[in-house]
Parts: sequence; structure tokens; C-alpha cells
Amino acid sequence: MDYLRKQQLLAEADTIRPGLGAELARFPIATSAELDQIQALLEEHRQVTVGYATLQADYRRQTDEYRRQAALLEAKIAASGMAPLPPAGLAAARYLAAMASGLGLTTTAEGAMVAAWVAQDAEKLRQERVQSQREAIAAELRAQAQAASRQAAELTAALDAARRAQAINERGLDQMESEQRTLEQKAAEYVKRIETARDKLMQLGYRPDLSHEALEALASEVESLERSLGEAEEALKMYDSIPPSASGLASMLERSQKELADVHAAMGSAFVHGSSAARLSGTGMGARGGGAGSTAALNGGAAGFGFGGSGA
Repeated sequence: MDYLRKQQLLAEADTIRPGLGAELARFPIATSAELDQIQALLEEHRQVTVGYATLQADYRRQTDEYRRQAALLEAKIAASGMAPLPPAGLAAARYLAAMASGLGLTTTAEGAMVAAWVAQDAEKLRQERVQSQREAIAAELRAQAQAASRQAAELTAALDAARRAQAINERGLDQMESEQRTLEQKAAEYVKRIETARDKLMQLGYRPDLSHEALEALASEVESLERSLGEAEEALKMYDSIPPSASGLASMLERSQKELADVHAAMGSAFVHGSSAARLSGTGMGARGGGAGSTAALNGGAAGFGFGGSGA
């Protein structure tokens, strides 16, 4: 749509002055605002042209009227036998005829001389009026031409600024595209690294239940069980100083063995749910070895007194 409008405006410019459309076509005119400015300039020039044509028509009309009046006067002068005079000279001659009559200038030569002077002055005044009208019209046209030139300069400056802004925006767009490509490459690299790390973890036997949080909870539970086992062992040491008693010692041995069995069962359950390899296995084996040693010591003590497990 803008292209058709631009071509129409260029054609109108060629009608104003041949070659003007080609000169305007060299400017990078693309937006509707620029086309509106050009259309406004063409419309202003058209109005100036119409005004000048109106003045010329008025001037021709007045000239034709003067010529018609002169022809009538010349016809009247020819009919009366007088020499032809300009319209202004004829009017002045009539006025001076009356004045000459009052001054006593009655000869034909004197009247003709005065009439010639008056006609010359009248023609000079007419030429001055015409010249002043022409100068006024020319001044108005020059002012309008200067205004059109200023508007054209402003339009050129605006087009240059628009081209500079467009170049800046294009450079910014290229930079944004480059940054976008860089970000996409980095994102793809990060995704690939994450997938590689996940594959390595899966190859090493990683499971969600062996996460850092789950292992910390399991280690805390094992430490709690170790403390319970230590307390049970300390409690069993108290029985070393008790004198032998068949029924009491057998009861204490059974209770101690039951507590040790409960501790071993709890630790075994914790290891079944998964532990963090060597540390937890070594700790569990040490605990079980200590528990077995305590049990053997108790059984040996009981056997020494004749109250082993079989005797009970």
C-alpha cells in the first residue's frame, strides 16, 4: 500500500517539475509519516501554484478590462477627431482641461503637452503598481519556496536520523542474536554434562535411597545403636562384681542375652536397608565382635560357677 502511494506521490512531483520525482526517489522514503510529509509539501506547492494562477488570471482580467476601456476611448477619440491617448491620460486630460480652462490655457499645443505629461505619469504609476504586485507575488513565492526548502531539509535530517537509528538497532539485533546463540550452546553443554554425570552415577550403582540425606540418616541411626550397645556392655560389666547366685545369675544372663539379641537384630535391620559400604560394615562387625566377646565372657563366668546356659 505504501509503495503504491509513494509511486503516486512521485508521479505528482513529476507533474509539478519534470525530474522532481526522480530526485525524491533517491531518498529512502519508507514510512507513512515520511509519505505524509511529502504529500503535505506537494499539497502546499499545489496551493501556491493555484494562488499564483489566480493572481495571473486576475491580472489578465484587469489587463483585458483596461484594454477594453482603452479601445472604447480610442473609438470615441477617433470619432471626435482627437489624437489617441492612454486611458489614464484621457482621464487626466479631461481633468486638466477643466484646470486649463480655469488657468487660461486655451491653446491646443499647451493642452496636448499637459495631456502627454499626465499620460506619462499615469503610465509610470501603472507600471509601478504592476511591478509592486509582481514583487509582492514573487516575495510570497520566495517565502513559500524557502519554507518548502526548510521542510525538505528537516525531512532529510529526519530521514538521516531514522537511518542512523535503524543501523544502531540492526547492530543491537545482531549482538542479541549472537548472545542468544551463545546461551543456547552453553545450555546444551550444561544439559550434556548433567546427563553424563547422571549416567556415571547410575553406572556406579547410585540409587535415590542412597542419597546424601539418606546416608546421613542411616549413619545417625547406626551411631545411636552403637551408643545403645555400649551402654548395654557397661551394664553387663556391673555383673562381674556380683557374688555367684544360681537363680539370680541365670536370670541376669538371660536378660543380658535378650538385650544383646535385640541390639544385634536392630543393627542387622539397619544394614539390610542399605549402608555406605566399608565404614558401616566395619563398625557393625566391631560391635558384633564386642557383643560376642561379652557373651562368651558371661558364658565362661557362668560355666565357672556351674551356671552355663545349658545348666539353666
